[in-house]
Amino acid sequence: MKDPAEAVRWQRKGAELGSPKSWFELGLYTLYGQNGMEKNVAEGLRLITKAAEAGFADAENQLGYMYVTGSGVAQDLRQAAVWYRKSADQGDSVGLYNTGLLYRDGNGTGQDYVLAARFFEKSAAQSYAPAQAALGELYAQGNGVEQDYMQAAELFSEAVSLGDPTAMYDLGLLLSEGTGVRKDIAKSLELLRKSAELGNSMAAGRLGYMYGNGLTGSRDLKEAFAWYEKSASMGNDEAQNITGTMYLNGEGVKKDYAEALRWFTKSAEQGNAAAMLNAGIVYLQGMGVEKDLRKAAGYFSEAAERGEPQAMNNLGVMYLNGEGVQKDEKAAEELLRKSCAGGYQDACRFFRADEEE
Repeated sequence: MKDPAEAVRWQRKGAELGSPKSWFELGLYTLYGQNGMEKNVAEGLRLITKAAEAGFADAENQLGYMYVTGSGVAQDLRQAAVWYRKSADQGDSVGLYNTGLLYRDGNGTGQDYVLAARFFEKSAAQSYAPAQAALGELYAQGNGVEQDYMQAAELFSEAVSLGDPTAMYDLGLLLSEGTGVRKDIAKSLELLRKSAELGNSMAAGRLGYMYGNGLTGSRDLKEAFAWYEKSASMGNDEAQNITGTMYLNGEGVKKDYAEALRWFTKSAEQGNAAAMLNAGIVYLQGMGVEKDLRKAAGYFSEAAERGEPQAMNNLGVMYLNGEGVQKDEKAAEELLRKSCAGGYQDACRFFRADEEE
């Protein structure tokens, strides 16, 4: 293998000879400050764009990625779609997959599951594992294709054989439920563990769910907590909220209000309404922290804006009593009615009481 300095020399020679691949490689070195080259985002972008405009598929995909993530350029999903599509039009498996993702999620394009499936199919036919997993998910959901769990399982299996963590999770999920395949808890656990070890937070969270609900044969809250916390540490907002709840209640772990609030806060920062509700309850009741009605009302308000019925109820009661917020009976009634309509029965009692008077 060439040393970094020699790699740079070879790529510079190639660039001088007009090689788009060399423009692209030098662009990456410069963009990320690799192989001893000074980091220069503008120059890296120039070289990668030059390679992309010459039709080099890897460069087209890189530009698409940069526009999706806003790395080195202003985020622009339409521009991302343009560059991914250019790569896809050359039959590049990665470009086909990335274009499929945009159509699946409606990013930079109108959402179109049928088109997404077509692009995934073309990429999967080249044995590109992420596309096989993505296409399998469409079959499992019946989005853009007729729902077919057996076809989904087959695609997941192909991707698993190529080491894809997402497919390991997907197939593990089917095996745990016996959907489209024969139920096999042992194999499910094996796949989910492999996926989690490769960094899939959903797999770690699923393991937590299975152990916590006795789907492995017996309920094991300590093992459930270990997997939920692993998933939470990977950034999974739902697992963060569950981890906080387990700390709050002392389930599978020693009760720790400070840790509970820390995980609720992390989850709430990602927009998880249930975690916002839980953080609000901690401050409302002063659980391990000084009671703070203003903070409680703030969390309930954020959760209520996201449609959380219990948070609407709690905030409504605070408006009714002027606790942590200025008393406002009209706002209270509106929130309580929304909470009741959302199925939270404690809120409905206010209106039943009025009808009985």
